[in-house]
Amino acid sequence: MMRIVAAVLCLCTGPATAEAEWVLGGYLGAAHTMTAALSVTQPLADTNVTLTSVEYHGASFTPPIYYGYRVAYFLSDVSWLGFEAEVIHLKVYARTDGFSRASGRVMGLSIDGDVPVRVIVESFSISHGLNFAILNVVVRRALSGRSDGPVTFLARGGIGPTVPHAESRIGGVFEEGHEIGAPGMQVATGIEVRHGRRLGVIAEYKLTTTNQTVSISEGEAHGRFTSHHGVFGLTWHL
Repeated sequence: MMRIVAAVLCLCTGPATAEAEWVLGGYLGAAHTMTAALSVTQPLADTNVTLTSVEYHGASFTPPIYYGYRVAYFLSDVSWLGFEAEVIHLKVYARTDGFSRASGRVMGLSIDGDVPVRVIVESFSISHGLNFAILNVVVRRALSGRSDGPVTFLARGGIGPTVPHAESRIGGVFEEGHEIGAPGMQVATGIEVRHGRRLGVIAEYKLTTTNQTVSISEGEAHGRFTSHHGVFGLTWHL
Protein backbone atom coordinates (compact mmCIF):
# COMPACT_ATOMS: atom_id res chain seq x y z
CA MET A 1 0.00 0.00 0.00
CA MET A 2 2.83 2.42 0.83
CA ARG A 3 4.38 1.79 -2.58
CA ILE A 4 1.06 2.52 -4.31
CA VAL A 5 0.63 5.75 -2.34
CA ALA A 6 4.18 6.79 -3.24
CA ALA A 7 3.52 6.04 -6.92
CA VAL A 8 0.35 8.14 -6.84
CA LEU A 9 2.21 11.09 -5.30
CA CYS A 10 4.86 10.86 -8.01
CA LEU A 11 2.20 10.76 -10.73
CA CYS A 12 0.62 13.91 -9.38
CA THR A 13 3.74 15.85 -10.34
CA GLY A 14 3.66 14.64 -13.96
CA PRO A 15 3.06 16.86 -16.98
CA ALA A 16 -0.41 17.74 -18.20
CA THR A 17 -1.90 18.06 -21.66
CA ALA A 18 -4.63 20.39 -22.86
CA GLU A 19 -7.47 18.08 -23.95
CA ALA A 20 -10.06 16.18 -21.92
CA GLU A 21 -10.37 12.52 -22.83
CA TRP A 22 -12.82 9.61 -22.52
CA VAL A 23 -11.32 6.11 -22.34
CA LEU A 24 -13.25 2.83 -22.63
CA GLY A 25 -11.71 -0.44 -21.43
CA GLY A 26 -12.43 -4.12 -21.12
CA TYR A 27 -10.40 -7.03 -19.82
CA LEU A 28 -10.18 -10.71 -18.88
CA GLY A 29 -7.99 -12.23 -16.21
CA ALA A 30 -7.67 -14.46 -13.19
CA ALA A 31 -8.09 -13.92 -9.46
CA HIS A 32 -7.02 -15.69 -6.30
CA THR A 33 -9.10 -15.19 -3.14
CA MET A 34 -7.22 -15.58 0.13
CA THR A 35 -8.00 -18.18 2.79
CA ALA A 36 -10.37 -16.70 5.38
CA ALA A 37 -13.02 -17.48 7.97
CA LEU A 38 -16.58 -18.35 6.92
CA SER A 39 -19.44 -18.19 9.43
CA VAL A 40 -22.78 -19.98 9.05
CA THR A 41 -25.86 -18.95 11.03
CA GLN A 42 -29.18 -20.84 10.90
CA PRO A 43 -31.35 -19.82 13.89
CA LEU A 44 -34.10 -22.43 13.34
CA ALA A 45 -31.51 -25.21 13.26
CA ASP A 46 -29.64 -23.80 16.30
CA THR A 47 -26.50 -23.49 14.17
CA ASN A 48 -23.97 -20.70 14.65
CA VAL A 49 -20.52 -21.92 13.62
CA THR A 50 -17.34 -20.41 12.22
CA LEU A 51 -14.91 -22.25 9.96
CA THR A 52 -11.68 -20.38 10.62
CA SER A 53 -9.69 -21.21 7.45
CA VAL A 54 -11.66 -21.90 4.28
CA GLU A 55 -9.66 -21.98 1.04
CA TYR A 56 -11.07 -20.57 -2.21
CA HIS A 57 -10.40 -20.89 -5.92
CA GLY A 58 -11.58 -18.73 -8.79
CA ALA A 59 -12.14 -20.95 -11.88
CA SER A 60 -11.62 -17.70 -13.77
CA PHE A 61 -11.66 -19.18 -17.27
CA THR A 62 -14.62 -21.53 -16.67
CA PRO A 63 -17.98 -20.05 -17.81
CA PRO A 64 -19.23 -17.67 -16.59
CA ILE A 65 -15.68 -16.33 -16.99
CA TYR A 66 -13.93 -13.58 -15.05
CA TYR A 67 -14.17 -10.19 -16.81
CA GLY A 68 -14.34 -6.45 -16.24
CA TYR A 69 -15.11 -3.26 -18.10
CA ARG A 70 -14.90 0.46 -17.37
CA VAL A 71 -15.23 4.01 -18.68
CA ALA A 72 -12.96 6.85 -17.55
CA TYR A 73 -12.90 10.61 -18.04
CA PHE A 74 -9.57 12.48 -17.79
CA LEU A 75 -9.67 16.19 -17.11
CA SER A 76 -8.49 18.79 -19.61
CA ASP A 77 -6.46 21.03 -17.29
CA VAL A 78 -4.93 18.15 -15.26
CA SER A 79 -4.82 15.30 -17.75
CA TRP A 80 -2.99 12.97 -15.34
CA LEU A 81 -6.19 12.83 -13.22
CA GLY A 82 -9.35 10.92 -14.14
CA PHE A 83 -12.60 9.56 -12.72
CA GLU A 84 -13.91 6.15 -13.65
CA ALA A 85 -16.81 3.71 -13.32
CA GLU A 86 -15.78 0.04 -13.34
CA VAL A 87 -17.52 -3.35 -13.09
CA ILE A 88 -15.55 -6.43 -11.95
CA HIS A 89 -17.06 -9.91 -12.32
CA LEU A 90 -15.10 -11.89 -9.70
CA LYS A 91 -15.85 -15.54 -8.86
CA VAL A 92 -15.27 -17.32 -5.53
CA TYR A 93 -15.56 -21.08 -4.87
CA ALA A 94 -14.97 -22.63 -1.45
CA ARG A 95 -12.79 -25.76 -1.39
CA THR A 96 -15.05 -28.02 0.67
CA ASP A 97 -12.85 -31.12 0.30
CA GLY A 98 -10.33 -29.78 2.86
CA PHE A 99 -10.27 -29.38 6.64
CA SER A 100 -10.80 -26.35 8.86
CA ARG A 101 -11.09 -25.63 12.55
CA ALA A 102 -14.75 -25.15 13.49
CA SER A 103 -16.09 -23.50 16.62
CA GLY A 104 -19.65 -22.84 17.76
CA ARG A 105 -22.85 -24.86 17.57
CA VAL A 106 -24.19 -27.13 14.82
CA MET A 107 -27.80 -28.30 15.16
CA GLY A 108 -27.69 -27.64 18.87
CA LEU A 109 -24.39 -29.46 19.50
CA SER A 110 -21.19 -27.68 20.52
CA ILE A 111 -18.19 -28.08 18.24
CA ASP A 112 -14.56 -26.99 18.63
CA GLY A 113 -11.96 -28.77 16.52
CA ASP A 114 -10.78 -29.65 13.05
CA VAL A 115 -13.48 -31.03 10.75
CA PRO A 116 -13.95 -31.61 7.02
CA VAL A 117 -15.41 -28.41 5.58
CA ARG A 118 -18.17 -30.29 3.77
CA VAL A 119 -19.52 -31.57 7.11
CA ILE A 120 -20.67 -28.00 7.76
CA VAL A 121 -20.91 -26.61 4.21
CA GLU A 122 -21.46 -29.08 1.37
CA SER A 123 -20.85 -26.37 -1.22
CA PHE A 124 -20.50 -22.59 -1.21
CA SER A 125 -19.69 -20.20 -4.02
CA ILE A 126 -20.33 -16.71 -5.34
CA SER A 127 -20.07 -18.10 -8.80
CA HIS A 128 -22.06 -15.87 -11.10
CA GLY A 129 -20.18 -12.97 -9.75
CA LEU A 130 -19.10 -11.23 -6.63
CA ASN A 131 -19.90 -8.24 -8.80
CA PHE A 132 -18.12 -5.01 -7.87
CA ALA A 133 -19.46 -1.66 -9.16
CA ILE A 134 -16.56 0.65 -8.34
CA LEU A 135 -16.13 4.42 -8.66
CA ASN A 136 -12.39 5.02 -9.07
CA VAL A 137 -9.97 7.90 -8.97
CA VAL A 138 -7.27 7.28 -11.61
CA VAL A 139 -3.84 8.85 -12.05
CA ARG A 140 -1.49 8.27 -14.98
CA ARG A 141 1.94 9.23 -16.29
CA ALA A 142 3.71 8.49 -19.56
CA LEU A 143 6.93 6.59 -18.81
CA SER A 144 8.79 8.22 -21.70
CA GLY A 145 8.53 11.65 -20.10
CA ARG A 146 6.27 12.83 -22.96
CA SER A 147 2.60 13.35 -22.21
CA ASP A 148 1.69 11.45 -25.39
CA GLY A 149 4.27 8.67 -24.94
CA PRO A 150 3.41 5.11 -26.00
CA VAL A 151 3.73 3.52 -22.52
CA THR A 152 1.74 4.90 -19.60
CA PHE A 153 1.76 3.93 -15.93
CA LEU A 154 -1.66 4.06 -14.21
CA ALA A 155 -2.83 3.68 -10.62
CA ARG A 156 -6.43 3.63 -9.45
CA GLY A 157 -8.40 3.16 -6.27
CA GLY A 158 -12.08 3.22 -5.47
CA ILE A 159 -15.11 2.02 -3.58
CA GLY A 160 -18.63 1.01 -4.51
CA PRO A 161 -21.50 -1.43 -4.00
CA THR A 162 -21.44 -5.15 -4.75
CA VAL A 163 -24.09 -7.47 -6.17
CA PRO A 164 -23.18 -11.04 -5.16
CA HIS A 165 -24.81 -14.13 -6.66
CA ALA A 166 -24.29 -16.78 -3.98
CA GLU A 167 -24.93 -20.50 -4.40
CA SER A 168 -24.81 -22.91 -1.45
CA ARG A 169 -25.82 -26.37 -0.36
CA ILE A 170 -26.04 -26.76 3.40
CA GLY A 171 -27.87 -29.58 5.17
CA GLY A 172 -28.82 -30.93 1.75
CA VAL A 173 -30.73 -27.75 0.81
CA PHE A 174 -29.61 -25.70 -2.21
CA GLU A 175 -30.06 -21.93 -2.31
CA GLU A 176 -29.02 -19.30 -4.87
CA GLY A 177 -29.79 -15.78 -5.97
CA HIS A 178 -28.59 -12.23 -6.57
CA GLU A 179 -28.74 -9.74 -3.72
CA ILE A 180 -27.39 -6.32 -2.80
CA GLY A 181 -24.14 -6.78 -0.92
CA ALA A 182 -21.79 -4.76 1.26
CA PRO A 183 -19.44 -2.11 -0.18
CA GLY A 184 -16.24 -3.28 -1.86
CA MET A 185 -12.89 -1.54 -2.37
CA GLN A 186 -10.00 -1.88 -4.78
CA VAL A 187 -6.53 -0.56 -5.48
CA ALA A 188 -4.80 -1.34 -8.77
CA THR A 189 -1.71 -0.51 -10.77
CA GLY A 190 -0.67 -1.32 -14.32
CA ILE A 191 0.61 -0.15 -17.67
CA GLU A 192 -0.97 0.72 -21.00
CA VAL A 193 0.85 0.43 -24.33
CA ARG A 194 -0.70 2.60 -27.05
CA HIS A 195 -1.00 1.47 -30.67
CA GLY A 196 -1.82 4.60 -32.62
CA ARG A 197 -4.08 7.37 -31.32
CA ARG A 198 -7.03 5.23 -30.21
CA LEU A 199 -6.10 1.66 -29.28
CA GLY A 200 -4.24 0.54 -26.18
CA VAL A 201 -3.27 -2.76 -24.54
CA ILE A 202 -3.31 -2.99 -20.74
CA ALA A 203 -1.81 -5.28 -18.10
CA GLU A 204 -2.82 -4.70 -14.49
CA TYR A 205 -2.65 -5.99 -10.92
CA LYS A 206 -5.65 -5.44 -8.62
CA LEU A 207 -6.39 -5.99 -4.95
CA THR A 208 -10.05 -6.08 -3.93
CA THR A 209 -11.70 -6.67 -0.58
CA THR A 210 -15.26 -6.86 0.70
CA ASN A 211 -16.99 -8.13 3.84
CA GLN A 212 -20.09 -10.03 2.70
CA THR A 213 -23.18 -11.55 4.31
CA VAL A 214 -25.21 -13.65 1.86
CA SER A 215 -28.34 -15.74 2.15
CA ILE A 216 -28.25 -19.51 2.65
CA SER A 217 -30.98 -22.00 3.52
CA GLU A 218 -32.74 -20.73 6.67
CA GLY A 219 -29.95 -18.31 7.47
CA GLU A 220 -26.83 -16.42 6.43
CA ALA A 221 -23.15 -16.99 5.62
CA HIS A 222 -20.61 -14.32 6.39
CA GLY A 223 -17.01 -13.88 5.28
CA ARG A 224 -14.35 -11.45 4.10
CA PHE A 225 -13.21 -11.95 0.52
CA THR A 226 -9.82 -10.42 -0.28
CA SER A 227 -8.57 -11.19 -3.78
CA HIS A 228 -5.47 -10.69 -5.93
CA HIS A 229 -6.22 -10.16 -9.64
CA GLY A 230 -4.08 -10.19 -12.77
CA VAL A 231 -5.84 -8.82 -15.86
CA PHE A 232 -5.12 -8.01 -19.49
CA GLY A 233 -7.28 -6.21 -22.01
CA LEU A 234 -7.86 -3.37 -24.46
CA THR A 235 -8.66 0.33 -24.23
CA TRP A 236 -10.16 2.73 -26.74
CA HIS A 237 -9.47 6.48 -26.48
CA LEU A 238 -12.30 8.66 -27.77
